[in-house]
Amino acid sequence: MPRNPVKSHLSKFSFTRSGKPVTCHTERFMLRSLRPANATPAYLSWIADPKVMTPLNMPARKLSLADLSNHISSFDNKNRYLIGMFDKQTGTHFGVYLVDSNQQHRLAKLSFLIGDQAFRGIGALRETAAGLIEQLFSAHEIEKIAAQVIVDNETSIAALEAIGFKREGTMRKEIRSFKPDGDRLDQYFYGLLREEWEKKQAR
Repeated sequence: MPRNPVKSHLSKFSFTRSGKPVTCHTERFMLRSLRPANATPAYLSWIADPKVMTPLNMPARKLSLADLSNHISSFDNKNRYLIGMFDKQTGTHFGVYLVDSNQQHRLAKLSFLIGDQAFRGIGALRETAAGLIEQLFSAHEIEKIAAQVIVDNETSIAALEAIGFKREGTMRKEIRSFKPDGDRLDQYFYGLLREEWEKKQAR
């Protein structure tokens, strides 16, 4: 059995500064930059589902296919990436990663959601995140990956900590709730350093 299952599952990946799309393969899944053609009714249904959007502090919205297509087109695959998670066996698109890259500081900010309930609780987030993180560090010269999570989003917190992110602090009343009360919400700030990741993978 290989010592590093993440690297053994990883195949060809492209993540460059030139604005080219991302493609990444893990054992069970594929990640790639979304295209306007990926604006589908299933994707629209996630955006319209409060169970998916509320943990992200975003309102559920009913968008048109044209709205979603335009949203996907706004990502330049250079500084901002919208990356779809796909099941290799069926081709099902089941989630997305949003990556904001700051090359000056060699920092990437990561957000994610799994929209298709069938892919929750099977390790899909952990496997795909590991593949993406490996390449951010090894191929894109990123030195730190950060994520911000509302303090009561237990699912995302558990996922980040399982991957190896460290909680670095609490940002008090960092953002406003989208709900009518407009309360301000605390967020946890998580970070993962390249040397921490490399040490973990070498075990």
